[in-house]
Amino acid sequence: MKTLDYLTGDRFCPTHTIQTVEAEFFAQVNTEKRKHLEGICFDRNGDAYFTTIYNGSIMKLDIKTKKLTRIFQDPTMQPCAIKIHKDGRLFICSAHWPSAYAPTSQRPGKKGGLFVINPDGSDFAPILQGWCIDDIVFDSKGGIYFTHYIGDLFNPIGGVYYLEPDLLTVTPVLENMRAPNGVALSKDENILWVTETVTGNIIRHDLSNMGHTCMVYHLDGYCGCDSCSIDDDDNLYVAHLYAGRVVVLNPNGFPIAQILLPERDQGHCLHVTHPMVAPGRKELYITGADDNGENGSWIFRAPSFAAGNTNAYQFK
Repeated sequence: MKTLDYLTGDRFCPTHTIQTVEAEFFAQVNTEKRKHLEGICFDRNGDAYFTTIYNGSIMKLDIKTKKLTRIFQDPTMQPCAIKIHKDGRLFICSAHWPSAYAPTSQRPGKKGGLFVINPDGSDFAPILQGWCIDDIVFDSKGGIYFTHYIGDLFNPIGGVYYLEPDLLTVTPVLENMRAPNGVALSKDENILWVTETVTGNIIRHDLSNMGHTCMVYHLDGYCGCDSCSIDDDDNLYVAHLYAGRVVVLNPNGFPIAQILLPERDQGHCLHVTHPMVAPGRKELYITGADDNGENGSWIFRAPSFAAGNTNAYQFK
């Protein structure tokens, strides 16, 4: 793989044209069109878990052998993300695209919310039901920030909420949002990053006493932002949905790089959903799909500026 390097001494206010590298095909999941992948994350062994949204599956990928294993499936769910608890359990977000913009009451028979399973897929149990949850991030106390993925341009009813470590009490953090999608937390837990799919906005929310919230960057075109995550230097990686790229912002929200999926210039591999840096390695893994060709769905790999954050809740 090529490498990413900081091109100036002042990485907090870059003035150069942003660096561009191309990701590589890493592991093919299927050969069919519109079999979209989401929600990649890594366990303590460095192996990856991710979802296949439309058939309700949770998959495990052995990074060394590229062996794929389906560990769970529920066709009444549309899992969009997975995060791993300190005790090893998988927390599954279910958001039900493409009906996510409608209130939950308009999606009968669907399992919207937050659910948990063991790493082998056993002991499925609900944590929160009746929510349209697209992504979560743990804080160091075991509490969870999550996005309620509803609302549209003219109906800002979505938001970001906090689930206390007791996994019972929910309080609002940001409201009046338009389909908030990805969520990430800085290493010091003072900055909450949120992406809005409908607007293409990337939002930086200060959780400290300053309490400052701003839209730091905007992704043009259809259909805006998808999921996001940080590396060990607090750089933010954001999936630019239907643009076949991941945009990298520094901790202050300035763009410093973009990572392009292979064959993007030919109109392929444009559906990109979730970037995640592997813990302890300067390797970014990306879920994506080729809706306009024959490549199917893949896990892609690219260099990252820093290794994955091993100080996150699940690793402590």
